[in-house]
Amino acid sequence: MKHVTRPRVANALQRSRLSLAEAAQARIGRPVHAAIVLELGARGPAALLGGRSDPMVMAITDLDIYLLDCRRTTLGPRVGGVVDHLPRMGLVSQWHHRRLEVKAELSWPESHVYLTARTRPGEQTDRAIGLLMTSELQRDL
Repeated sequence: MKHVTRPRVANALQRSRLSLAEAAQARIGRPVHAAIVLELGARGPAALLGGRSDPMVMAITDLDIYLLDCRRTTLGPRVGGVVDHLPRMGLVSQWHHRRLEVKAELSWPESHVYLTARTRPGEQTDRAIGLLMTSELQRDL
């Protein structure tokens, strides 16, 4: 008897084999050097009332930082469409390492954009931080 898999299950398993960077690269059509899931913080009155944070994928390319929609699934994060993209060169960031999370403050002063976020520590997070810090150093030269 031949075992036939359902197309939805097979597609979900195929999608889970892609790395987050590969999935982001497929969405934006540019090479992605690192991609991490950020939990963007709730600000203002929503934060005081225990508002939920929105997960986003931050994908770092040669010149830009893309923020992509992200849905949590049982097989891992699912990368959606582009929500915004910002230049790497104008970024000013601060990273605070904790035992179970990394907190980030990302700011583009010239564009009047400020984001706070959390992510999990790990190899991809360290790679993303290194790439972004390199962008800041190049700006100062």
